[in-house]
Amino acid sequence: DDSRRQAVNLSIYSGDFATWQTNQLGGLPPDYSDSGITGAFSLEKGASIQADNQAKVTLGSMTQVNIKGSVVAHGGEVTITADTARGGYAQVPGLVVNGNAFTSDNKSIWLSADSVLDVSGTTLLDPLAFSVSGQTLKSGKVLDGGTVTITNDTGYVIAVNCQDSNSCTPNNPKQAATINVSGTAASLDLPNEQGLWQSQKVASNAGKIRIGAAKGLYFHGNLQGHSGDNNTEGASLAITPLVGRFSTPEDFKGAKAIHLTQHLVAMPDAAKTPTPAEETYIEYAVGDDVADPSDDSVAPTGILHFAVDSLKNSGVSSLNLGTDPKLNASQPALPIIFSEDVDLSLANRLNINTSMLLTGVYTPNANLNEDSLDFISQ
Repeated sequence: DDSRRQAVNLSIYSGDFATWQTNQLGGLPPDYSDSGITGAFSLEKGASIQADNQAKVTLGSMTQVNIKGSVVAHGGEVTITADTARGGYAQVPGLVVNGNAFTSDNKSIWLSADSVLDVSGTTLLDPLAFSVSGQTLKSGKVLDGGTVTITNDTGYVIAVNCQDSNSCTPNNPKQAATINVSGTAASLDLPNEQGLWQSQKVASNAGKIRIGAAKGLYFHGNLQGHSGDNNTEGASLAITPLVGRFSTPEDFKGAKAIHLTQHLVAMPDAAKTPTPAEETYIEYAVGDDVADPSDDSVAPTGILHFAVDSLKNSGVSSLNLGTDPKLNASQPALPIIFSEDVDLSLANRLNINTSMLLTGVYTPNANLNEDSLDFISQ
């Protein structure tokens, strides 16, 4: 009886060895790559986690998370995490030695074009509903959409579509990583003003989507956050640049800015696959064809790219852009960059937490501060 039974939650983590730093290894974690052990968590294509309604599902890794299948927990919570520096929404459990959080050149949470994260609302009917005049009432509850959180405070968040992965088909030419937090509606028997039982429509609100990243965000996915009807709310979306509280071996400092565009920003080739070659950088210096790991110009940009086109017909009614002080109180607000005209229409609200709004030509390798006038083309 889903209307009464407590949901069973599920948490799976991997890659804890990435923080096992030993003197014998010169302060480095052990390397099991010759045995094919990477520490990555992968939900493969065709695999599906069908959790209880209102369940909490958390999938995480210290090193890499690849989601190619589906996770369904109607009205619940789905969290995908690679947080290792205590600066994101969901720190991966495990010992972080000397505050030295794990990261790598291409660490990411990678969502394939076939992936689905579904916490949309649903209706729970009461199988023990009583009868009135010999007629069993249709009673129960209509659940709001739940919460999807994707968080990586020492790496990238990447969501691809079928154009990125060259996997489009004539039947589905717009296949993309899908996040669904929509509400729903149902007819239930409820007492009316006269105290008589009557079938009435009950609708629920959409839920929340939270996307946080440090090294970068490339989102080419499909957002679904529709309200149950015109009298309920659409989804809220948060795009959050993350800065960890711990340092990393490469001394990566965290996110630098949000880059807000109208149209999708082209995805780097190395971001189109879940497991790029070792020492391959996701992002390249402008004009470079090959990344040299010794070249600082190919270091992560720390820019979170998000296109307003991703909100079209999504049902999302509220948008939050910028840092979240609740995650890291010492993290300052960061710039938001507009490199083209943006037409943004929301039914509810827009919240912006930023140090400055910048307009002009986007230059990935520019230093983002008040003195970096080369970044802005007036």
